[in-house]
Amino acid sequence: MEIRNRKKRVDIELMPNVNSINELLKSIQNSQKNVVRARTIDDQLSSAENIKEKAILHEQCEGIFGEGSPRSKISRERRKIVSEERKYKKIYNATVDLGRQMSREIDDIILDGNNLCYANSKSKGNKFIAFQALDQVCQP
Repeated sequence: MEIRNRKKRVDIELMPNVNSINELLKSIQNSQKNVVRARTIDDQLSSAENIKEKAILHEQCEGIFGEGSPRSKISRERRKIVSEERKYKKIYNATVDLGRQMSREIDDIILDGNNLCYANSKSKGNKFIAFQALDQVCQP
């Protein structure tokens, strides 16, 4: 039961990052599809035989993407892909780190009481403070 509860807690903590990752992947995939569609129209423009065919293709591009230039759309989508991939890497790495931190199980902590008996001071060096710090740490 304890493991199940820990897993549930980890899942809850990771959920926002997982959702962001999924949204970014969908956005990247959508942009890649737009690049392919715009490149197809651009290729057709290059092989168009007259101005009328080119005008029809520009109108088609306008209808699909809201702009008449497939090259502009390709450029914009490529920049978006680079930006989204950068965001993806940051969130992915943060998610891995968070998962690593949350999966650590600390049962015992060992304190070196001798180190707690001294206070560091830049001007005075190590000053013996007896058990003042140790008393604070050991209070229930």
